[in-house]
Amino acid sequence: MSRHSPGEFPDGTIVTLLVEDPKLTRPQRKTKPNESGHSIAKTLNVNDLHLPLNLFWDFEIRKTVLEKKISEADLQKKRSSQLNPVKTSEAKVFFYISVLVWWSTVQ
Repeated sequence: MSRHSPGEFPDGTIVTLLVEDPKLTRPQRKTKPNESGHSIAKTLNVNDLHLPLNLFWDFEIRKTVLEKKISEADLQKKRSSQLNPVKTSEAKVFFYISVLVWWSTVQ
């Protein structure tokens, strides 16, 4: 996330991301990366982050996300009926990231 040390995140920091289901936006076949599509990762100053309420622990949101999950059969039907992959949908996936900073001193 940044070029700084992992110590910038306090020990026990929990980060959750709610993203589009990656199965819907993957290409149908393996392709070589587009050379003009290279992007450079941006640095992120963690001190400027405003930490929102962590939605991962909200039961109602987790329940809603699970209810909207697309079954494998519906996913295959959507993918086969469209020429272009789906760009957005109601299907979301939670990612849970826990930061544990462990310092060891070797003398």
